[in-house]
Amino acid sequence: MGETFRKILHHPVTAWVVLLASFLLTWMAWRISTTFVQERAADRFRFEVEEVTGAIRKRMLEYEALLRSGVGLFHASDSVSRRDWEHFVATLSIERYFPGIQGIGYSKMIPAADLQAHIAGIRAEGFRHYAVRPEGEREMYSAIVYLEPFDWRNQRAFGYDMLSEPVRRAAMERARDTGDAAVTGIVTLVQETTTDVQRGFLMYLPLYRKGASVETVEQRRTALEGFVYSPFRIRNLLRGILGPGKRNISFEIFDGADVSARSLLYDHADGGPRAGEEDRAPDFVSTATIPMAGHVWTLRIHTLPGFIEAAEASQPLVVAISGVLVDLLLFFIIASIAGQQKRAVALAEAMTRELRDSKTALLEKAFALEQVNNSLDQFTHVLAHHLQESVRRQYAFAQRLEALLPAPLSPEAGKALVHVLNGAHRLHELLHDVGLYLSAHRLPPPEKPCDADAALDAALRQVGGAVAEAGVTVVRVPLPAVWIGQPQLTDVFSALLDNAIRFRHPERPARIVIDASKGGGQVVLSVCDNGIGIAPQYRARVFDVFEQLRRDLGPSSTGIGLSLAQRIVESAGGRIWIEDGDQGGICVRVALRNGEE
Repeated sequence: MGETFRKILHHPVTAWVVLLASFLLTWMAWRISTTFVQERAADRFRFEVEEVTGAIRKRMLEYEALLRSGVGLFHASDSVSRRDWEHFVATLSIERYFPGIQGIGYSKMIPAADLQAHIAGIRAEGFRHYAVRPEGEREMYSAIVYLEPFDWRNQRAFGYDMLSEPVRRAAMERARDTGDAAVTGIVTLVQETTTDVQRGFLMYLPLYRKGASVETVEQRRTALEGFVYSPFRIRNLLRGILGPGKRNISFEIFDGADVSARSLLYDHADGGPRAGEEDRAPDFVSTATIPMAGHVWTLRIHTLPGFIEAAEASQPLVVAISGVLVDLLLFFIIASIAGQQKRAVALAEAMTRELRDSKTALLEKAFALEQVNNSLDQFTHVLAHHLQESVRRQYAFAQRLEALLPAPLSPEAGKALVHVLNGAHRLHELLHDVGLYLSAHRLPPPEKPCDADAALDAALRQVGGAVAEAGVTVVRVPLPAVWIGQPQLTDVFSALLDNAIRFRHPERPARIVIDASKGGGQVVLSVCDNGIGIAPQYRARVFDVFEQLRRDLGPSSTGIGLSLAQRIVESAGGRIWIEDGDQGGICVRVALRNGEE
């Protein structure tokens, strides 16, 4: 399999196949990133819609509660004077705690027969020019007698008969007949002047005569004394509810279910679209209804061009560009390997031809071939190192992408992400083992004998998780010192332990015995298991690079472990082989020079 892998790696078509597969993975990552950005923006937009509608609903319920407190003041008092009402509203501190409300007032029901007496009574309080407006004969009047804070704007409403205007009258009659709060449609408040004119509305709560029965509509009409109410200027109200405004979204509020210019109550854009809004359609649009006090508002909210920030919108492009760059780098590296192989083959053929001419030419070409092989070996080692870094970054990016994706993932996205993570993880392990394999024969000779027990301890720490997971029993004896580098002996033990764990027998508890014997200036270290074993005719093949005889029984590995162990042992002047084990599996023997002699 090692030879097959080398042929595939050095084939010119391999680079193109790898490039195509890499482009496919990059495209999948780009699609996942694009979907993630859109879904995250949609979630943020839904939150904005819920926040705006929820804030309006909550604040209007608070205003209704304020009116109910005013009704409660009348019911708890024998009479409520103008001074009492002023103190009551001042205590509420509506400017501080309820921004956006124009005031809290009381409108009194006045039969036509009592009109003149009512006007005289108000004038006796010091308001010499008081009158009920507009003039005209009507059966019933509803004059505003209290309205706090009694500033210059609210003074314009003093004495106004709200029953004289149809929109206000409809809401007042609805509140009177139901006993609940009622909100009007769009009106122009009498508080408005010629500047900063805003659309407005009012909220009414009926005040019935204390102690009167109000079970039926007729009883409520008979017992009605007036209304506690509040006027609202819509822009002031929305600024009080939402603050200075929402960034990168805009919305309109329509009176009722009709969405048209005629029913437009509020435009968040304040006179026109924001810069760039007219150039493109919004990314997200939503319409919601807000029921309140027997009335309904329709909220239409949409995003502005900056809703999805440039950094967020460019994330899929960054993923695509980064992936393409890595794909091209991998392509050129593999193509370069194939080119190197072609040049090496051409050089070998030239050396063979020159060999027939003279022994000197043969020696020169042999030296040149050795140089080329060294260069190729060095190049492959450097290549493995650089590919390791690229794969590490790709794996880290895939892990970050997995953490950022919202749960639960779609089956397609989950499957794609698992393939990306598994592929990156396997390639990372493969390059790590290849790097160890390439560097094994370059190691300098050790300066002193190796503590074999310490090397075994380090190896057991490395495979400790696999040992615990598989329930393997490890039996060991004290080991003598041997002439080999301790990190290298640790790698040998790790490879042998990993092989024994992977190919344990499924029908008996796994057991590994590690011991040693001395003789003839050598130490033979043995790692014996009770696994599935290896037939004698295959024992030499398992030391070939990428050789895996039983893929069906053992978990998939890189296929380099035993070949790496052989290369390390032989580089240290030792020998490694396989024999039958006493426990039913195999024993891997490693012969090294005795470090105690």
